[in-house]
Amino acid sequence: MYKRQQWQTHVLSDQSRVTLEPGTALNLHFDPQRREVELVRGDILVEVAKDAARPFTVRTAEGTVRALGTRFVVHAEDGVTVLTMLESTVLATPRAGTAREVTAGQAVHITAQGVGEPAAVDAAAMEDAWKYRRLVVQDQPLADVLDTLARYRPGVMRIDRDALAGLKINAVLPLDDPERALQLLASSFPIRVRTLIPWVVMIDRTHAPR
Repeated sequence: MYKRQQWQTHVLSDQSRVTLEPGTALNLHFDPQRREVELVRGDILVEVAKDAARPFTVRTAEGTVRALGTRFVVHAEDGVTVLTMLESTVLATPRAGTAREVTAGQAVHITAQGVGEPAAVDAAAMEDAWKYRRLVVQDQPLADVLDTLARYRPGVMRIDRDALAGLKINAVLPLDDPERALQLLASSFPIRVRTLIPWVVMIDRTHAPR
């Protein structure tokens, strides 16, 4: 199993490339008949080398993503797989339910029961996010964004989710400098970032919104 605590790109035996974000875990299943990446958790950027005899599959607990040659991002965590297409088309198949084609500039949520309706995404912005190690946030709950940042910094981040309920943000944050990302959030949104003891940070809401 590959498990990374830092960004890393692997060139696979078929010349496909898989880039792993920190905290990502996956297994590889390659033989003369198949090319399969089993994503246990985390985020990967996949650049698939064409091989008409062996479709390339990313498998998660919720279903599979099948491609011949294309580029896409897969996020797997907490019972949901999020597929974001950067180029070409793939077939997304849930464990139970109907498969759906997903094309460049679309993102879908995959659960074990089905594939959600595609939502439009900025593929170029997603490309830049992976290239420059940025987190591009569009109308996402602040607590969820903090959960993501917590994967990139040492120690423990305690988040008062009840206090932050209802706060959604749009932002571009540096994933390779999570402390700077927290500073940017604290300067722009009504939150407090407090160091309780070394390696333990508490984040809640300010008493009066700014």
